[in-house]
Amino acid sequence: MMKVFSAFLLFLGISSYEVVAEQAIACENCSQAQAEVLVRERASKAIWCETPRDEYYERGNRSCYSNAADVYVVNLATGQSYGFHHYHTNQGLEPGYLQLHMQSIAVTNAYRQMLLEFSQSVKSYRSFLQTLADQAVLPSEFAASSQASVTMASGGTGGGTCPANSPVRKAIEAALSEHTRASLQFNIQRQFNSAVATGRFKSVQGAFESLRITALGAEFGKNNIGFNVQWDRSVGGATKRVNFHPDWLPPEQGPGNEVAWSVTPDNQGNISVTLNPKQTYIEGLLFDSLMVGGSDGFGSSTPLLSACAVEAFIAALAKRTGSFRNSGGKTLTPSQIISVHPGQGGGIGGCDVLFYDSRGELQFVFTNMKCSNN
Repeated sequence: MMKVFSAFLLFLGISSYEVVAEQAIACENCSQAQAEVLVRERASKAIWCETPRDEYYERGNRSCYSNAADVYVVNLATGQSYGFHHYHTNQGLEPGYLQLHMQSIAVTNAYRQMLLEFSQSVKSYRSFLQTLADQAVLPSEFAASSQASVTMASGGTGGGTCPANSPVRKAIEAALSEHTRASLQFNIQRQFNSAVATGRFKSVQGAFESLRITALGAEFGKNNIGFNVQWDRSVGGATKRVNFHPDWLPPEQGPGNEVAWSVTPDNQGNISVTLNPKQTYIEGLLFDSLMVGGSDGFGSSTPLLSACAVEAFIAALAKRTGSFRNSGGKTLTPSQIISVHPGQGGGIGGCDVLFYDSRGELQFVFTNMKCSNN
């Protein structure tokens, strides 16, 4: 499956080059046919239109144009590169009349070598960032030991149905804890700064006289040849994963309870660590599907969680900035959410508990809970 690589950035302060940069696109792993699709999409976006001076747009009075261009595509997985020339005929007409023409062109040896070295530098950079993510240590309360303790919210669902050392409770606490996220970010940032400052990481820049990787792509040059590489979709820079699993269950036995954070530096070298809900699992359920409006397309999947997981969610959310409300809009304190069903999911009452974040956006819904003063 083809993906276009993006969302990793590193600015190393290397001098700029004074050559006309060739245009290129970086794909994660694409064939020549898939590479052509990327170039076609880019060519279509490059059309611009003009209207006569002092006139509003009316159907038929626009003049639209595009520039012919050579574009190269580099496969980051293999280092292979493809070349294409594109142009539109019927210049000056409405955009629907502009006809795109594409043809393959040869990639010179010099260009091919530079793009290969660029793909190798990307791999080196991603490996470096992933190493930092892998080495980052969680706060002690979320250590892998099953004896670790997680503080429960006072009152509320603290009825003992979900032990403090339960893997699902620790996974939910880690995923929703701002302290955990900030601790990881601090840890990785410190290691990142140290590696760059001490010169322990030079392989990214070693192949080029100039190299700058940004949010939109990369610029690099060597021997009076320059490239401007762009990508359109984000797949993240690196991922920090922690698997919370029972001692008796090997972690390879399905996703279970696994928390994933995306690790991404910006063009100033500032590290951002954010929960990745599309790679985090709670009781085998994708975290994104537990959120209202998540990827399942049906809203929150929290009714599929066990009573233990629901209890852990309520306790963890109580520590965040936000508010609980019932379906009538009345604000609830955590201590008013007093019971969940001891069986699978749901509750024994008629109280739907809704959690809104600090911006007032609905995030989670827990149905059929039992609430006091409802």
